[in-house]
Amino acid sequence: MKKQTEKTITCCDNCQTDEHVFNNCAGCGKDFCFNCDKSKNVGQKFSGAVSFSGSGDCYICTTCLANPTPTVQAILAAYLTIRQLRNESKAFYENFEKRVKEAEAKVRIIVSKYNL
Repeated sequence: MKKQTEKTITCCDNCQTDEHVFNNCAGCGKDFCFNCDKSKNVGQKFSGAVSFSGSGDCYICTTCLANPTPTVQAILAAYLTIRQLRNESKAFYENFEKRVKEAEAKVRIIVSKYNL
């Protein structure tokens, strides 16, 4: 579900430039241009997190990270849960692939033993 934008972004809240690429803080709503995000470390992007903007990324500014509101705390907790579940999924599939190969090896032994 995408969040409807209620305001027109006219400039970066950090450097006041009129850039076209913005990151929007999920906590306070501040807008940052691409240049500030990359050069001044004004926040943190959580890649692959579910966010209200409809993208797969969630962005939280350093102010909100330093003094997290209940909303920011909930977003961070949700992101940590997503990351943990992805790690568990990766480990499960690695183990699954190992078990499949072991089962296939057993089938090959049976096939060769009984000339099937």
